[in-house]
Amino acid sequence: MLSAFLLSLQSGRGGSNLKFAGLKNYARLFEDEMFLTSVGNVITYLVIQVPIMLLFALVLATVLNDPKLKGRGIFRTMIFLPCATSLVSSAMIFKSLFSIDGIMNTALVGIGMIAEPISWLTHPVWAKFVIILTITWRWTGYNTVFYLAGLQNINRSVYEAARIDGASAAGSFFSITIPLLKPVILLTTIMSTNGTLQLFDEVRTLTNGGPGIATLSISQYIYNLSFMYNPQFGYAAAVSYAILVMVAVLSFVQIKVGGVNDEQTTRYSHCEICFPYYHLPVLCFSVLLYGGRCNQQERGHHQGPTVLRYFSIREHQDPCHERTTGKCVLELSS
Repeated sequence: MLSAFLLSLQSGRGGSNLKFAGLKNYARLFEDEMFLTSVGNVITYLVIQVPIMLLFALVLATVLNDPKLKGRGIFRTMIFLPCATSLVSSAMIFKSLFSIDGIMNTALVGIGMIAEPISWLTHPVWAKFVIILTITWRWTGYNTVFYLAGLQNINRSVYEAARIDGASAAGSFFSITIPLLKPVILLTTIMSTNGTLQLFDEVRTLTNGGPGIATLSISQYIYNLSFMYNPQFGYAAAVSYAILVMVAVLSFVQIKVGGVNDEQTTRYSHCEICFPYYHLPVLCFSVLLYGGRCNQQERGHHQGPTVLRYFSIREHQDPCHERTTGKCVLELSS
């Protein structure tokens, strides 16, 4: 990285005619229309593709996590297979599908949706669409594996409590699944952002940045500066550091927006609350969603709003009333 930074402070053509130029390469970035266009392209890919891919991956992981689903292993393998395909191969598949005489045009003309074949890869808008579709197809399964691993660490009794309390499947998804997967969602968001800003293979194979520079990515621009045009290694290194800065800034923003504040989750306590057994699902689910205070038969000290970290429901023989009640074991953080 240090060598690349020192190289970014030099200018010249080729690798032997370099001289110190200070920050001129970085100043040039703001005047380079090709660089600004490539930044706009990757931001378009990022804003459209990443949210769709992550939401789709989360839904797939939720479906595959259902213990009642038969053949889960086969479905998991099928969803992950695109990720195991080489980048060039997957791009070539979509290039064939969306060619003038490809399956997509043949199908659309056959059902009467279009009158004549669309030149997908030579149209500025449709070419971006094909690239976004290719990335989504390839990386959705990769992110699904992360979400699936996170879902398998969530106690099934949380969903059972929500179901007894009358929560719908959609309500459980948005009120339980997403909040408890927040760290995993943050991780996949940062990784997907990083990968999209460094996008190269799909663009290079599908459109080569065309038509014109309508789909050019930053990484391909660096490649062109280094190997396609008259080599400008110093300026290419400056563009590389521009990607580094963008990744760092976006990651920092995502951590601040989606992460846990340092002032939270600083104190933990363990308490056991005994209630009539039929009240326990409502109690535990309410603590999970709304917080509260652990103030009945508390063991330890806890003050302030609570966040449920773990709970379990057990049968408990109440020695005073000589009847079976439930024990809700909560681990709370303030």
